[in-house]
Order: sequence, then C-alpha cells, then structure tokens
Amino acid sequence: STSTADVYKRWAAFGLLSTHSRFHGSKSYRVPWAYDEEAVDVVRFFAKLKGSLLPYLYSSAYMTSRTGIPMLRSMALEFEGDKNCRYLDKQYMLGESLLVAPIFNEEGKASYYLPQGLWTNYLTGEQTEGGIWREEYHDYLSVPLWVRENSIIATEQKEENGERKLTLKVFGLTDEAHAEVYRNEKLVTSLTLRREGNKIHGEVKGRTKVNLRFVGEHGLEAVGAETVMDGRDSVLSIPEWHGAFICTNSWGEDFGEQGYFYVSYYDSNIGVHNIVYTGVEPVDNYKKIYQSDLCGWVGQIGYGQDQAWFANTYRAGKGEELAAAGFYATDKDTEYEIYVARN
Repeated sequence: STSTADVYKRWAAFGLLSTHSRFHGSKSYRVPWAYDEEAVDVVRFFAKLKGSLLPYLYSSAYMTSRTGIPMLRSMALEFEGDKNCRYLDKQYMLGESLLVAPIFNEEGKASYYLPQGLWTNYLTGEQTEGGIWREEYHDYLSVPLWVRENSIIATEQKEENGERKLTLKVFGLTDEAHAEVYRNEKLVTSLTLRREGNKIHGEVKGRTKVNLRFVGEHGLEAVGAETVMDGRDSVLSIPEWHGAFICTNSWGEDFGEQGYFYVSYYDSNIGVHNIVYTGVEPVDNYKKIYQSDLCGWVGQIGYGQDQAWFANTYRAGKGEELAAAGFYATDKDTEYEIYVARN
C-alpha cells in the first residue's frame, strides 16, 4: 500500500530535514512522480535544501562522532533549563543551531515552541524573540525551520564552472559565534565572530575561499574583503590570502580608535613592481616577498603629513622560514614592533 500524496509530501520534508534520508518501500514504488507533480516539486525543493546544508550536516556529524551528542536531538537535550521543552515530541534540533517542526496534519497547521533568544527563519529571514508558542499554516514547500541566535551555518552551492562555493551564513549575532567546517574528517575552515556595539570582529582560518553572509544585517562594511548587499543581507567575499587582526600602535590613543586600528591589505605586484624598495635589496633575494605600503609614500602621495600609523600582517605558506623583516621610517625615532606567531 502507499500513503496519500499529502502524507508523502509532508514526510518527504520531514525526512530530508534529518540526518539520513531514503525513500523506502518493500512492495510499492515510492518515487515522487508516482503521486503527483507537486510531490516532485516538494522533493526537489527539500533535496536541494539538504544538499546546500551538507557542510553544516557533515561537520555536525563529525562532532557527533567525537562527543557522542546526537545530531538530531530532542528539545529537552538542547535546552535543559527550559521546562517548556521537557515534553515536546513534534519538533527537534538538527545539530546545535537548526530547529525543525515538521507538519503532521492535512491542514498544514504547525504548532511549536521557540525557546528564549533571537530566532531567524531560515527560509524567509523573519526574526523574532523566543520564549513563545507559535501557530501558523504552511504549504508543501515550507516548514518551520529556525536558526538560533549566534549561529553560523555552513552551506555550499555548485557554481556553473563545477566548483563548489562555501558560504558561512551568520544568524542573529548578538554576542559571540564560532563554527568549524570539516571535510573528509579534516578541518578546512573555521570562523570566529564577536560583536562589540556596532562593530563585528572576525577571524577566518583555513585555506578554503569562503563567503560570509550576514543574514538580516544590511549595510555592513568590512576591511579587507569585498562587500555587496543582497536584499537584507550583507555578503563578504574573503579571499584565500585573507588576514584577520587588530593592531595597537606606538603613538598613543590619539591614533586610530583609542590606540587600536584594523588593517587588511594585499598587493598582487609584491616583489615585481616596487617603487621605493627595489633600491634596498634585489627583489629576487628571497623565494617569496611579503610587502605593502598601506599609507602610500608619506609626504609625496597626497598625505602631506610627516607622521603615519599602519601595520602589516602576513601569513606564510606551509614550510616557509622567516629570513628577514624590515620597515622604512617616516622620520628619525620612528618606532615599530614585529610579532612572529607559530601556529
């Protein structure tokens, strides 16, 4: 026997928002086109959704293998202190960040609970404060799917050239957030974010080119990354040679923001088309030269000042050895500091 088309479509959404998904029937044909055309649309929609979430799901599975905490977990497990979560048996957390409330009736009615905190609807971008019960109706191409605050969801999309683009989606950043992305049991990318007032400090580690999408954060500007607005979201493109750093200067709190400043810079012509530095040493003295002039040639390229504050951060490739470091000074008694970090 087979189910009704309604049950098939609702359970397809449920099954594709779980850890393992498979159409299974011992005596009947369970492919979507055996029901109706809308069933094909539903399976296509949620299969693509799950496919885009595979970096998040795989990374969650990897952590499950290390901690023993299940990926598909009860609300009581994830929100132990919330008494409202003790007896909820028709909604669950998929990983630590996604809340799913499948629909189990012909009316398409969903009744579920959002714990305390800021929640963002993954499909619509709607934001709401938790600690509330919600009742709403959904068509077959929708389901209550919410992201808790301070979450980073790793997603992937296939480009026209066949490459897969990794995007880290940031939801409801009110404090701190951290995410690690694993592939083939190896850490490929990690992202740490911290909000302080109207500023967000971030650090991306890894060799994988990645985009950051701040959901519902329109108008963000970033240093060291290309930023575009996409609807209500800000999308940052982080190149593979990225750096993330906060610097202090030696001139006191009158420079930068109370002595702090933020720098990210890359010069594709390093060691090739230098203006000032070629008179110091030949450009082929070393296997690789990391070099930049963040403020221009002070006093000559439009600055008209005899003082400048700036900093460089360079990330060496694997197996490289630091051979030399140098600066050019704006005047006598110029101060500078060099820090070398080892992994």
